[in-house]
Amino acid sequence: MLAAEQPSDARVLERALLFAEVARGSKAVPVYVVADAWDGAQIEPAIRSFLEMSAGRAGAVIHFERGGSEREISAGGTAHLIAFVGHDGLMDFSVPAPEAGSGKARSAIVLACSSRAHFSDHLAAAGAHPLLLTTGLLAPEAYTLDAAIRAWASGARASDVREAAAGAYHRYQQCGLRAARGLFTTSP
Repeated sequence: MLAAEQPSDARVLERALLFAEVARGSKAVPVYVVADAWDGAQIEPAIRSFLEMSAGRAGAVIHFERGGSEREISAGGTAHLIAFVGHDGLMDFSVPAPEAGSGKARSAIVLACSSRAHFSDHLAAAGAHPLLLTTGLLAPEAYTLDAAIRAWASGARASDVREAAAGAYHRYQQCGLRAARGLFTTSP
């Protein structure tokens, strides 16, 4: 984990900046993950923020230090991949679908219960490609996100991203690989 500046939004309790090098063919690709932990009482604004980022808005530049030098990365709506991990608040309330933003292609992962049913239309309106969604109730935990991001960064096809997520979920939940595969989808 790298030390990064904390967000000014008080609803975000903590920010973690994670770094890994992922093999992509014969070279290593640097992958940064900016993880914001929102106050659980702020689920609606957290989902609205995720959807705005999915549409290419709410871009941010994150400043940090690595290897003794100051660096910065583009995050939020300027990232290549946006992810939401947590409670599917859209089961409890509705928010308007965002308008499509910039033409830059971005993918989205939503690890929340039944996210395909609740997020697909919103992601389509935002112009985001649904890389990994869920079909039922599950524990949205970091090991699934880690496996999906590593597969995506290595250049894997969407079906391989799904398989990596299912494998990780089965490994930790011991629910059977077939059942785990049934929880994840790459299509809206």
